[in-house]
Amino acid sequence: MRDERRITIREAYAEASSFLRQRGVREPEANAGRLLEHLLGESRSGLLLRWPEPFPREREADWQRLLERKASGEPVQYIIGEQEFYGLPFTVTPAVLIPRPETELLVEQVVLLGRQLFGGAAGGLGAGGVASPTVADVGTGSGAIAVSLAVQCPAGRRTAAGIAPGALAV
Repeated sequence: MRDERRITIREAYAEASSFLRQRGVREPEANAGRLLEHLLGESRSGLLLRWPEPFPREREADWQRLLERKASGEPVQYIIGEQEFYGLPFTVTPAVLIPRPETELLVEQVVLLGRQLFGGAAGGLGAGGVASPTVADVGTGSGAIAVSLAVQCPAGRRTAAGIAPGALAV
């Protein structure tokens, strides 16, 4: 019986990047890395440390399914079910829009404006005892805006609202 050489995690990443590139996927290396991190439950640095290890045989079928989904055009965020926003992980499904980096700029501006108007790093009472702000996130989707503002300005009030049952379930 022949001992079949197993590919390393690094080789699996390289093959996946090439496969995605051939299928016309934009940023194939970034997508392959993100999918591999998800599959193996590793951070980027943890994955790099494991480069020389053999790719786990028991994960090969799952790996192929993830790559096929990405090659068919499905966003990696929906495949892995998560998108980071303002330093926090958010669950995403096709029922919600994927939080965009541009929206992080909006959150940053709201935080800065809130601190200028209402004082303090955490909101609360500002100069002259002015009450903390209330923010409404209408059509909240993943809740990224409301939750990020709650973390940055815990003393403020937030209301997150939406009407799509699928989005509210997320």
